[in-house]
Amino acid sequence: KMEGHRLKWALQSCAVFIFILATILSVHKILSKPTGGYGYQLLGRQQHVTHAPSIDVSREMLSSTPLKVSWKPYRPLNGYYPDQIYLYSGPEADFSRQGSRSMISTLTKPNPQTKVFTFTSLRVAQVRSVCWDEGTHVILFPSFGEYPDFRHASRTDLKSFASRGNNLVFLGGFSNIAVLNDVFGFHLKAVSYQQGPFYKSDRNAHNTPFEAAPRELPEADKVFGVHMSSLPAGARSYYDSLGATVAFAVRHDLGMVTYLGSDLAGSDRAWRRALNAAV
Repeated sequence: KMEGHRLKWALQSCAVFIFILATILSVHKILSKPTGGYGYQLLGRQQHVTHAPSIDVSREMLSSTPLKVSWKPYRPLNGYYPDQIYLYSGPEADFSRQGSRSMISTLTKPNPQTKVFTFTSLRVAQVRSVCWDEGTHVILFPSFGEYPDFRHASRTDLKSFASRGNNLVFLGGFSNIAVLNDVFGFHLKAVSYQQGPFYKSDRNAHNTPFEAAPRELPEADKVFGVHMSSLPAGARSYYDSLGATVAFAVRHDLGMVTYLGSDLAGSDRAWRRALNAAV
């Protein structure tokens, strides 16, 4: 009878051991599969790049500008300026035709050879053609007078554009801050009002195009700041004052998203030089 109890106990112990071993192997197998995290998404973007739609672009629009993938962190000051920029000038853009021409003049001042192309629609096909133009490494969105209707496919294209080593630049505005939150999943908190001037962060601006920008930005035109405590991890503020930033950049995979918190409706020279640094 004792031998029977011992045999029964041994069998139960073996069963428990086998159950624990099977559980460990199952958990290991689950954890070793892609789960849609960062690595899986990055692989998906690489496949998406491989199957990018072909775009009929004229030779004048093609550019030999090197991709920012090869740059050191946060765009070192090496004399680079984009030779092609896309500027959105659709109905949501908060500037007149004169304002659009003035902004184009500002964008081409550092390099008269820079070509600025405008697009006036946020339809999926239009946004996709801009994002997949191989000669373009900068897309600039001015202040929005109303919240723009970015479809899901367009949001994906914008994120893919930045992830490939390019620069998405947004000017100031409450709607612009909301777009950054919705498209990139940020949690930026807008500042209702922040008194200037705004001082340059020498530590963050070092070895970037902002290093040559003005020492401070005045409280000119409409300025829309963001609480620095709400910036994503790794973001760099270039101009700030009393806990509010009016110019910052956030890494997005190989590229970046840049915010400049003025609508640039006026002609303040310091803010326009900051725009040249931002692009």
